[in-house]
This record gives sequence, C-alpha cells and structure tokens, in this order.
Amino acid sequence: MIKIAVVGLGKMGLSHLAIVKAHPEVELAAVCDSSSYVLGVLKKYTGVATYSDYDLMLRELDLDAVLIATPSRTHAGMVRKALERRVHVFCEKPFTLSIADAEELTALAREKSLVTQVGYHNRFVGAFAEVKGLLDAGAIGKVTHVLGEAYGSVVLKSKGGTWRSRRRRAAARSTTTPRIHSISSTGTSGRRSASAERSSIRSSRARSTTRCTARFSMTKGSAHASRSTGPTSRIAR
Repeated sequence: MIKIAVVGLGKMGLSHLAIVKAHPEVELAAVCDSSSYVLGVLKKYTGVATYSDYDLMLRELDLDAVLIATPSRTHAGMVRKALERRVHVFCEKPFTLSIADAEELTALAREKSLVTQVGYHNRFVGAFAEVKGLLDAGAIGKVTHVLGEAYGSVVLKSKGGTWRSRRRRAAARSTTTPRIHSISSTGTSGRRSASAERSSIRSSRARSTTRCTARFSMTKGSAHASRSTGPTSRIAR
C-alpha cells in the first residue's frame, strides 16, 4: 500500500484527492492546505489527517509520496523538500517556473532514485494516444504543422457559472474540448493532410465522454471512451 499526501485542495487538488481515495493500492495519509475551512470539512466528514504546515507534515509522517497541486510558484520548493526526505513526487504542471530549477530537481530525483512525475494527463487520454499511435506508425507522414485549440469554461469562465450550476437545464454540456484539428504532412505520395478532434461531454447519463476522430487519405479512425461505464474504444476503417 502506497502512503500518499495530497498538498493543495483547489480544483485540481480535489480532483486528485477523489482519484487517490478510489485507488485500491493507495492510502491517503493526509491532506495539506492553507484553507482552514476546507481542512475542517474534510476532517469532519472523512477523518483524514489534516495539515496547514507542509514542513510539519513531512516531518511527522512516514510518506511514500506526495501529490502537489498548489500554485505554480510553490512547486520547486515543495518538490525539493519532498525529494530531500526521499519521498516520491507527483506534481501538477508546470513542474517549475524555471529551467534551472527543473534541471536541479530532476538531477536530485535521479541521484536519490526517486520518481518525479508531472501531471500532463492528456498523454494518458485515449484520444490523444490514438493520434500518437497514428503518427508513430507513419500513417500520416512527416508532420510539418500542428494547430491545437482549447475551449470551455475550464479555460474561459462564462458568465452565469459553469455547467455544474446549470445541470438541470441542459441534458449535456461541453466543458473542455481541446482539439488538434489540423495536421499537415508530407509523404512519399506528395502532400497530404489529416485532422483529429477530441471532445468531452458531460451529461446525466455519462460523467465524461471522450471522442477522437482522425482522418487521413482514404482512411478514417475513431476512438471513444466513457468514464461512467469504464473505458471502451473502437477503430473504424
């Protein structure tokens, strides 16, 4: 069982907290945040150990790892303190705000044989993995241009709240739809093009649905996953 502490209980921290609590091989040893209100609520309803002092938590607990989801400017210092105590680290992006800090911490982790992982979660999303597989297979050709965009209330908060406050008024609502919708490439048969799109939809029936469609030459592929019923995928050609 891996003993882990979650540090930072904002939007991403609470999301990570839920994932940690659901993992059968991970024990939530403690949470740490500057908000006494948030800590009080978690202490009352979950019984988890709470800390407002990160240094004190590291001294008192025998942790295997920490999950850091605090403001970006605090990452380097917190990661360094964890590594110095031989504690593995999962850190939300960005890892640090300077290349020098990142290189120093990477060297420190390597020296102590510790894991430092940054939360670039799209690398593990099925839609992105499918497009990466097509690129690695050379199906698209040599990529010369990529255009990526992101939309939704996570990036730009619309007036009147988010989809959470209007769940009853809409059957489904797009929250975040990062897209790579234009890929130009050059292959042995001349210039070709491909497109890929990922969309996330929230509804009362599915917590999160991810769909990816990739088109190139005479072939079309698609991948689909729903977090409410477990990941599934399909490829159509």
